[in-house]
Amino acid sequence: LGKKTLQTAQQINHYKAQLRLRLKLANNYCYKGAYGLAEEQLSSLERFIKATEDSADFAEFYSTRGMMYGMQSKYDSSIVFYEKVIGIYERTGKTRSLGNPYSNIAIAYQQQSNYPQALLYQQKALEISEKNKDEVQQAYTIMNMGNTFSNMGDSVRAEKSYLDAIKLAKKNTLINVELYGYSNLASMYVKQNKWPEVYEFAMKAAVLGASMGDQGIHSASLSKAATALAYTNKIAEAEALAKKAILIADSSTQ
Repeated sequence: LGKKTLQTAQQINHYKAQLRLRLKLANNYCYKGAYGLAEEQLSSLERFIKATEDSADFAEFYSTRGMMYGMQSKYDSSIVFYEKVIGIYERTGKTRSLGNPYSNIAIAYQQQSNYPQALLYQQKALEISEKNKDEVQQAYTIMNMGNTFSNMGDSVRAEKSYLDAIKLAKKNTLINVELYGYSNLASMYVKQNKWPEVYEFAMKAAVLGASMGDQGIHSASLSKAATALAYTNKIAEAEALAKKAILIADSSTQ
């Protein structure tokens, strides 16, 4: 449908429609894992795109390139393009648009284990989302901050971040954020040998995972809960839960 609509836009020489469609096609190809086709769209767009007073079109183009490289684990290249996006928005005063590039460049730094730099951009993203009163973006950002704190070994701030993100997720019906909050807390408590807490949050994650049809996280969460039961000497219950986890994992080839 996107390709067909692009042909129509080309026939009537509609610049904005062609820009939007090529960006959308590149996004779709990235999510399919068809990076060669995504590159074809971006290369065509690079020859077609026009400079504007606020450089907004180039910002979107660079952002899509940054996403494409990030999804291929080419984090150095991803960072370069997100820096271009951030530069454009900061120079042109488009502060409301900075949340996404701040969050995305933070993820790239996080994947490189550069946690101080990741946290710097996550804090910037959080500040923007608070100014915009965007609780959805706040929930995602705080969840990612929790992961950063956890990777840095700061379990106190990680725990607070996960709980804050879960609270916002419940308020805004963000089931996936709530799910990952429970799962991340359970994993963190495993490292601390806090078995009652592991069981509590692993079971919450298992219930939500099942409701969303995510068999991977469903089975993994049941496995964590079974481990917690075993460490609290509830062996029969642990064995039954572990067998249930195995069945779900096996059925979904996990």
